[in-house]
Amino acid sequence: MRETIGISCIRLVEGNYRKVWPIYTRKEEPVQISRFRLLPVGSPKLSGRTRARVAAFTLVELLVVIAIIGLLMALLLPAIQRVREAANRMRCASNLSQIALAFHNHHNDFNYFPTGGLSVSDGNDVVGQNYAVDFKDASGSPVPRTWAGGYAPAVGADQAWGWAYQILPYIEQTALYRNADDNAVRQTPIPLYFCPARRRPGVDINGWAQIDYAGSAGAYEEDSQWFAPAGWSRPTIRHSSGVIVSRAPSEPPSIRRVVDLESGIPDGTSNTILAGEKYLRRFQYNMAPPEDNDSFIAGFVNDVVRWARAPQLNEAQPFPDGKLYGSDANHPRRFGSAHRSGANFVFADRSVRLVRHGADPAIFYLLAIRFDHLAVDPAKVQ
Repeated sequence: MRETIGISCIRLVEGNYRKVWPIYTRKEEPVQISRFRLLPVGSPKLSGRTRARVAAFTLVELLVVIAIIGLLMALLLPAIQRVREAANRMRCASNLSQIALAFHNHHNDFNYFPTGGLSVSDGNDVVGQNYAVDFKDASGSPVPRTWAGGYAPAVGADQAWGWAYQILPYIEQTALYRNADDNAVRQTPIPLYFCPARRRPGVDINGWAQIDYAGSAGAYEEDSQWFAPAGWSRPTIRHSSGVIVSRAPSEPPSIRRVVDLESGIPDGTSNTILAGEKYLRRFQYNMAPPEDNDSFIAGFVNDVVRWARAPQLNEAQPFPDGKLYGSDANHPRRFGSAHRSGANFVFADRSVRLVRHGADPAIFYLLAIRFDHLAVDPAKVQ
């Protein structure tokens, strides 16, 4: 009769593991080692014929998993960016819609739209006179707000501060509108005035609260083919051809311009731009460049108003942020945006439309003018 004897030989290894050699012998056969294992200290003793499996990744498997994750991220990231951009564009359009509603509520109370406020420049085509000037009086101080009777802000053509200040009571900012401290008003950001694709609500390096939207002041110059009113000077065109109007410094004080819905927009409210996004260079966000340093309360300067250039100049509008097109004397006057595909505009009928970057300059020019009396299809710039 043959007898089998099981023997286990144990040795401690580095204090944590033990080696186990189950040795099986028979009386008539020499001893042979049949298994080799590493077991954690304290683990149950396994029989000699049981295989222990250790769960782990090999290096190749790990690299494959990392490659798959990277591929999925590369596929998903553009989609995420498109969704984010679409959300920002919709929020921006909502801001403009609320601005237009405030314009119309102002019109309900006073029978005319808010004005552009005080103009401090005729807009001559020389450096320093291109509306990229500081909104300051003759003494070099910021232009103060105009008060009526010393107890309430003036309205319409009597108010030196511009449209973005004049609509404050209609965007739930009545307390700020009536605040007697001019600096406190200048330094208070209005979330509605910021495009989420460009920057968060805040102040610039000078502490002034800015705005990413500009009212449409119409045409910056005449064009012999499209719009050339007889006897009109360029300052007159720049101050009266859009929905946002003012009086040029060179014009007599007796001129008091306002725009109403009854007869002020002969081209039709659905064919006339009320306001839109303004162009800025990306590296100058909140850095107080000349066209973005006077706070949202500014009057008729290009911090809060912009123009359409004559088609004969062939200058693209609207223009994407970060692009410098033309000379430094031209770019501060333009509309533009931080969106990839175009800029949002709200028309005088309160409809918001996305106008693609580099749209047809002739159509855009006519959409900015309120009384060119020419047929135009806004769909051609969308």
